[in-house]
Amino acid sequence: MIGVKHFFTVGTPHEEIAKVLFAEAELCAKGLRRDASFLSERYHLARLLTLVSSQPNSVMSLELPKRRAHVVGVTGSTAIGKSTLIDKMITEIRKSGRTVVVLAIDPSEEESGGAILGDVIRMRRHYTDTGVFLRSFGSRGASGSVTRYLKEAVDVAARFADVVIVETVGAGQADTMLKSAVDTFVSLPDSRGDMVNLLKSGHHRHADVLVVNLRSGSTDEANFVELVKNFSEEKNGWKPPVFAVNAGTGMGVDVLVREGLYAHEEFLKHRASEAKPAT
Repeated sequence: MIGVKHFFTVGTPHEEIAKVLFAEAELCAKGLRRDASFLSERYHLARLLTLVSSQPNSVMSLELPKRRAHVVGVTGSTAIGKSTLIDKMITEIRKSGRTVVVLAIDPSEEESGGAILGDVIRMRRHYTDTGVFLRSFGSRGASGSVTRYLKEAVDVAARFADVVIVETVGAGQADTMLKSAVDTFVSLPDSRGDMVNLLKSGHHRHADVLVVNLRSGSTDEANFVELVKNFSEEKNGWKPPVFAVNAGTGMGVDVLVREGLYAHEEFLKHRASEAKPAT
C-alpha cells in the first residue's frame, strides 16, 4: 500500500539483499512483469550501485543478467569539457534508441565523502528521459580508491543499458585503470598544452579515441589538432581517430559518436568474431 516492495531486518547479509534485487531486475529484463519498465530497472540499478560502492565483493558471487552494454570511458584534465561533451554524446546515442547509463567519478566532498558538485548536474536535461540513468560517485580523494569498486560498478551497470559511459577526474597515466574497465577509452588532451604536455599525459598511448574540444577556434587550436593526429599510433589493428569538436555547441559530436564510438565497437566485435575458433 505504501510502495514498500521488500523489507530487510537489521543484519541481513548484503549478499541476500543483492540476490533479491537482481531477481527483480531479471524479471524486468525478461519482460515477465507486465509493469516492467526502464524506470523500475533504474530503481534496482540505483540500489545495486549503492551496494557495490559500500560492499564491492557482495555481488561478485551472484548470477548476473547477461551483459549487454558497450562501455565507454571518458577522461581528461579538469575543466576540459568532459561533462559537457558527454551531455551531447547522450543526445546523439539516444537518437538511435539505445539506453544509456552514466557513471561520473567526481571529487569527494570533505565532510560527507560524497561527490562534490557532481558533473551529472551538467546533464540534468536528461533527467526526464527514461532511457538515461545518471549516477555520481565520490573519488574518495584518490584515483586508487575509485578502483576498489569501479570495475564492479561498471559490470553491474552494463547489465542495465546498451551504452555505459564512465567519466573520471584526471588524465593520462593515472587513468590506465579506467582503460582496463572499459571497451572504448576516450581521452581529451588539453589544447592549451604543447607537445611536451601531450607526451607527458600519455593520451596518445592509452586512448582508443582522441577528442580535442575546440573553444576559441584559434590557429593554435587547429595546430594542436594536427599535432595530436601526428602522435596517434596504430595498435592491434586500430589507429585512434582524432576528432575536433565543440562540446558547448555540439559541433562534430555526431561524427565522434558515429565514426569514433560506434566504429570502435564494430571493430571490437569483428576482432572477437575472428578470434573465435572454427567449428
